[in-house]
Amino acid sequence: MYNMSCYQLQAKIIAVIEMVLSSIFLVLLGFAVVLVSTKRDEILENLRDINHEEYPHLKELLESSTMEQVSIFMVPIIYFMCEFALGIFLYRSADNNQYKRLRIWFIITVTLSLVGLVAYMGEIMRNPDFAGTSTIFIVNFVFTLYSLWVVHALIKEIKTHGVHHPVPYNAYSYKL
Repeated sequence: MYNMSCYQLQAKIIAVIEMVLSSIFLVLLGFAVVLVSTKRDEILENLRDINHEEYPHLKELLESSTMEQVSIFMVPIIYFMCEFALGIFLYRSADNNQYKRLRIWFIITVTLSLVGLVAYMGEIMRNPDFAGTSTIFIVNFVFTLYSLWVVHALIKEIKTHGVHHPVPYNAYSYKL
């Protein structure tokens, strides 16, 4: 019987943190969608008093329809649903020491992190006022880097100790 390693435990904790945070943000986004769709007129009345030169995005929000306002939330909702699914995927992969699935999680997370970094840098170059969210992005990026480091270490540990169960070369050519 294989004892749980330090990296395996850390990977499972990271997966649980990802699932909990994704759930919290999904609930908050759900409340925001309900609030925007039901209390739209009250929100817009409060926003009309704000200086639109300071906040040009509010002018676009005021001129858009309810459907456009609700559809703005779709990208974050899809993102957090994918984060939740990746958390489940990481937990199961780490729990069962599945070498290939951990590598798949690693590749997907690296790809999403690089795409997010490029998109964020592009948005900062296009709109310098967007830099106010830098703290949130940096904390998330550091957590992601830590997650990648832990999973990479777990992958190396599984590979060097031979804990994973590789698929035999002729496993798919077996005939009944």
